[in-house]
Amino acid sequence: MTPPSVTIGMPVYNGEAYLDKALESLSQQSFQDMEILISDNASTDTTPEIIARWAEKDKRIRVHRQPENIGARRNFIWLLENATAPWMKFAAHDDTLTPNYVEALYALIETHPKARLLAASVKLFKPDGSLYKDTPFPEDINAAQGFKRTKLLLEHVRSGWVYGLFRRDSFKDAWFEAERFTYVWGQDLLVMLPFLLSGAVAGTAAATFYQLDTGDSSIAYKPKTLSRQAHMYFSYLFECLRALCRAPLPLWQKCALAPRMIIYTGYNCWKFRRLIRFALRAPFVPLARLLRKSAAQK
Repeated sequence: MTPPSVTIGMPVYNGEAYLDKALESLSQQSFQDMEILISDNASTDTTPEIIARWAEKDKRIRVHRQPENIGARRNFIWLLENATAPWMKFAAHDDTLTPNYVEALYALIETHPKARLLAASVKLFKPDGSLYKDTPFPEDINAAQGFKRTKLLLEHVRSGWVYGLFRRDSFKDAWFEAERFTYVWGQDLLVMLPFLLSGAVAGTAAATFYQLDTGDSSIAYKPKTLSRQAHMYFSYLFECLRALCRAPLPLWQKCALAPRMIIYTGYNCWKFRRLIRFALRAPFVPLARLLRKSAAQK
């Protein structure tokens, strides 16, 4: 059979709280020439039943259940390696899209043939449903060229763009390069960095990605100790500078963008001033605990 034009890959583990709404959003996509590939990472809740119900309704859905939990990273990689389309996007089990999302992004291929990442507007929501950040895609990026385009992309990038539409072969290369960074937090922006530096990103404000921020990722993946925070910061900065060195840019542009990599690290990984503040405060934490314990005993 002829492969579809687009693969939507959804990794999920115990996603029953939001999964039904997310699959409804994917099933409502107006773009038809696509597959929805779901990898259930051995869920123990009602996730399999929810997936099976939607697979009956929408024949674009293809399901694979992992025999055992292989971890979040390997579940993403399984989807990358088993997608069949030349264009691919990931879908989170707790996010939704406007019905024209895939169609609007795919249409950009004709007008921006050099683009390898196609993005849309992003709206961030809290778990109670309230909107707290609305970032339309800045369409002046599409008209910009060269160094100006790269600068605009680095200034306006949003984490939600990682759920845009990628040229799959380029996406795989960028993903495995980002695997050098051993932390989960901030890795999505590392994956996108080669696309930003090469200017190979186009977008539209005519479609929207609705991103739910539960705060779970911050709790699970941000390191808690000073040594781990410092290691994450400098590892991230190193990978940013490495991506800059590998980028298809003239030497003067690489030199001009080097300070921007520090800003990129601070914005997307860990702010250096926060690291310093934590370091200055750390020696006094045991003393404060001792004083609190002493006061409680009295």
